[in-house]
Order: sequence, then C-alpha cells, then structure tokens
Amino acid sequence: EHDFSIPGHFGPTPVHLYATPRLRLHQPNFHSPPLIVTHLVGNPGLPIFYVRWARTLISELSKRYPYRQIKVYVLANAVSCDHTHYYPRRPAGLDDQVRHKMDMFQWIKQVPGNERATYYITSHSIGSYFMMRIMPMLGHDVRGWIGLFPTIMHLGSSPNGKQVTPYLGWFWRYMVTMMYGMLMLLPMWLKMWIAVNIYEPKLEQVAGVVEGMGHPAVLYQGGTMAYEEMHHINDPPPAHSVRNMNLILYYSRSDYWAPEAYYKLALKEYADGTSMT
Repeated sequence: EHDFSIPGHFGPTPVHLYATPRLRLHQPNFHSPPLIVTHLVGNPGLPIFYVRWARTLISELSKRYPYRQIKVYVLANAVSCDHTHYYPRRPAGLDDQVRHKMDMFQWIKQVPGNERATYYITSHSIGSYFMMRIMPMLGHDVRGWIGLFPTIMHLGSSPNGKQVTPYLGWFWRYMVTMMYGMLMLLPMWLKMWIAVNIYEPKLEQVAGVVEGMGHPAVLYQGGTMAYEEMHHINDPPPAHSVRNMNLILYYSRSDYWAPEAYYKLALKEYADGTSMT
C-alpha cells in the first residue's frame, strides 16, 4: 500500500494504491497481465474512507487469481483534497469531475506494466454517475463496471436530498467558514471522537479523516459539488450509452440517497444488459 499524487489539469490528485507483489519467474502464468480495479469515490472524495473496502477487495481477488498481480487504485475527486489553497480557486463541477476521471484513467493505462492489464471500474454514490458518464468514451477498454449504491438520478427529490438542498444555496461558502472555525476550536480528542463515532474508521485512519473533513477546501468543494448534484442530476444516463457494457448496480433498502423506488426506475431503464441487485 502507498499513497501518491497524479498531476493533472485540476492540480494533483491524491491516490491510494493497493497492490499484490509482482509475480516471480518460477510462478505459473508469469506473463499474465495484471488485473486492475480503478475505484471512483463519492462526495467529498476522500480515498481514506475506502481503505477497508479496498483491502477486502484485493484480498478476495488475490484468492481468486493467485497467479496474477492485482492493483486497486482509489482516486480522489478533483480539487477536493488539494490542501495547498485555503479555498479552491474554482470548485470542480460535475462536468469537470467527468473530465478528471478520464484523465486519471488514461494516466493509469500509461503506467509501465499496465499496458496489457485487464481493467475494471468500480464506484460509489456520485462516483457511479461519473462512471456512467465515462462509459461511452472508454468503450470496451474496460471489462466490467460496478456501481455501489449509485446516485444517478433525481437526487434533489430523494429523501435525503429534500433535507439537504435548502442548505446548499449561495451562502454555502460562508457556512463553510463558520463550520471550519467551529471545528478549529474543538480539541483534537473531541474531533477524533466525532470521526470515530460518525465514520467508524479504523484507528490508523482517524487522523486522516479529521484532517480531510476539517479542511475548508474539502468542505467547500464537497458542498459546491453537492449543490450541482441536487439541481442537475435528474434523469438517469440514457440506456443506449451503457448498453452491452457489462454494468452491475447494487442498491440498498436503507439508502435514502438512492431509495428502493430508484432501484425500480433503474431496473426499468437498464433492463437490457444490466445486472441489478
């Protein structure tokens, strides 16, 4: 496991990479290309929230493919984790995030050793919306696509959306300033306690959660993107753009961003060639 940043149009993008060791010459299928999973995160876009998921994924894939190198790239959203400025100079909107995901995937493909890899893209929440937007552009470069609890339609009218939308107006920047000031006044032990009880991270991840969620650039970017999500994500991506793409969408009965009614709408929209769970 190691962290690094990918340079790009929107500044450096933090990436968490999880990889199994390279195969040795005496092992069978040494020349088999690696299996690479690229994960698109939700809002606010901090990779640290996906540590446990990525570790579990790479462990299970290693059992299934013991003689292939497995890599899992967890990509941060554009701008959301850039701590070099108090506020982003220009928050990245939904279209910016789509362009950003395309740039990051092309960068990963050019990494030495990744040229012949088998690619899968997974996503969570708003990351599934970005995934479905890039699907037509990447064509068949990717073997399969998986969306976990996808927020791809009618976010503003979802149960949670109805509660959040009124607070995402033009005054969001000022709310962030107030929230940041309040967070800075709290003692570190209390911020750590809040992080543990809300997000339930493992002990080694608590400091990263506190640092990320307590930074104004992350708060401002997350709120700005949430505003666009509530107001601009209405109809789901058209079915013809994802047909024959080996797409799997997972829904939850207790998810109030993507409730069961949206599962039924997606089932109807993507009935041809999409697996719904």
